[in-house]
Amino acid sequence: MMLFFGCIANAQTEIKKEYYESGILKSETPFVDGKICGSMKKYFKDGKIESESVWKNDKLNGEFVRYYENGKLKSEATYVEDLLNGTEMIYYKNGKLKYVTEYVNNEQVGDEKKFDKNGKLFVPKNQ
Repeated sequence: MMLFFGCIANAQTEIKKEYYESGILKSETPFVDGKICGSMKKYFKDGKIESESVWKNDKLNGEFVRYYENGKLKSEATYVEDLLNGTEMIYYKNGKLKYVTEYVNNEQVGDEKKFDKNGKLFVPKNQ
């Protein structure tokens, strides 16, 4: 469940839904006064969740989570005003952590941490 705060109260709200030709829901996009505002969801063709992202005034502004078709977490990150801020975590299809990277205003801060498919921190041979 994604939490979101900040859309305008008493504004004109609408949720735009798109569907695959099969009739399965493809996406749900919330609008407030014509701008994307709230939790946007996208789905794979089989109906499973593909991604969830939080928006405010047409900009990514909160958590952005993506999934593999097998349902396992693919990545998670936080955005502020469309800029990556905080920890981005990327996962293997088996659910194990692959990369951890810190960002401030879309700029990488420090070294990226890499993990093998078993979740063990990768340390280069030259260290």
